[in-house]
Amino acid sequence: MFCAISGQAPLEPVVSKHTGLLFERKLITELIANNGALCPVTSTPLTPEDLIPLRTNPAVKPRAPTSSSIPSMLGALQDEWDSLALETFSLRKQLYAVRQELSHALYQHDAAVRTIARLLKERDERSSATVQAAQPHVAAKSKRGADDDNAEDAGKRARVTDVAPELPDDVRASLEAKAQQLQSARKKRPVPPGTPSAADVGRAYGPLSPWALVGAGDGEAVAAVDADSASVLLVGTKGAAAVVDGTSGSASATYTQVGGTGGDVTSACMLSSGSFVVAGADGAVRMFQPGSETASATASPLGDGAHLEVAAHVATSGHYLLAASSSGGWVTLDTTAGLRSVSASAAAARKKGDAIPCITSHPDGLLFATASSRDDSVCIYDIKAGKAVTTLAEGADGGTVSMSFCENGYFFAAGGVHGVRVFDLRKMRILATCSPEGNGRCGAVRFDKYGGLLSAAWGGGVVSIYESKKDFPRTWCSEASSSAGAARAVSFNANATRVVAGWEAGGLTVFGM
Repeated sequence: MFCAISGQAPLEPVVSKHTGLLFERKLITELIANNGALCPVTSTPLTPEDLIPLRTNPAVKPRAPTSSSIPSMLGALQDEWDSLALETFSLRKQLYAVRQELSHALYQHDAAVRTIARLLKERDERSSATVQAAQPHVAAKSKRGADDDNAEDAGKRARVTDVAPELPDDVRASLEAKAQQLQSARKKRPVPPGTPSAADVGRAYGPLSPWALVGAGDGEAVAAVDADSASVLLVGTKGAAAVVDGTSGSASATYTQVGGTGGDVTSACMLSSGSFVVAGADGAVRMFQPGSETASATASPLGDGAHLEVAAHVATSGHYLLAASSSGGWVTLDTTAGLRSVSASAAAARKKGDAIPCITSHPDGLLFATASSRDDSVCIYDIKAGKAVTTLAEGADGGTVSMSFCENGYFFAAGGVHGVRVFDLRKMRILATCSPEGNGRCGAVRFDKYGGLLSAAWGGGVVSIYESKKDFPRTWCSEASSSAGAARAVSFNANATRVVAGWEAGGLTVFGM
């Protein structure tokens, strides 16, 4: 019996009770479902209920001719064996290729891990050397050598060959003792009442009545603005100077000429005793006592005409002063011994024409920083060993003109042609970049006495204040003044309720609460 549709012996035969035709159950039910309830042969009505199953012996399909004899079966088995052998060979080739690829990948991974470990170790060593240099009980190790021939390459590599003789033992002991005292006091020192927060500055700061530099000539540029616990020092480039109250601006002492006759005043800083020092283009450093028009001490530590810059190192190191010159050298002076030089750098190691436009000291007194007039590099030195510890921000042309260490000892700000860059000395990297204001050139930067705020004076009379945290957001900015010219100096008063800026065109602007 064969199916009326397929012509093959059905596995599940059914018969129509109307026509008597034999069908395969699966085929006829699919046809009824898809084509309607009609018989595919006679086209008469047909439903699944009209199909009657037949009980028969299961149909056995005839064996293929190739499997009907022993020789043919052996041939089929041989063909199957050959196929399996070929497949096994192909799989073994693929396995070998995968093993080779895996071995190569593991080698590359191992090499990458070893390279990363070496780089991390070098980074940690450099960071550790810088941090240790600031600790009084650990000797800082210089991680960089210098060779003047190598520094010749584009003039943009760090000049870390300025090595001075090590300080005398008594000076080193004094510095370490003072640093230990400052470190312990700084951690416990509370912020005094009345010191504004960043939110207070943004909400309440504004322009105040300008202060006057008594005795200054018309258009005399401001050379320096510096503050101590109660007063602010104002110095003009032609030698006029005044010490004023940090809040009201009223003068407590005035000086008609502090610059001598050999040239303009280039910088000045206040000392912890209430006296102050000024440096001039004639290469001389002069120290003045409160109320005295005559310099109590004068020295030319780096030669006449050296165009000196001085740093307020005295406030942190007891009674030692740092000075740098246009010749590229720097010197440590003892203010208690008539500005006697206790250590000087090898100025000849620097490139010809590479002056030091500014120099500043770390709050603990064991580190100081110098800038370069050739590019934006900043060199950090260990004052005890007289050697460079590291170099920051190599490369960009234009130079850094002002620098400031934060009171917390971790942040360092450098301002110049390219704006203000803030570095994290723990990680030796740029932490934040402050976008240029005014005419785009930063002339002065200064942290406040407690490290919570950073001020920056820009050309065009603009002063900005930033909060000392991760990205240094700007909290306040003054309006521009077309008559101010380039910025020369900026400083907070003792409790940061005032910020004073001096300008190239002369005059002082004051902002505060």
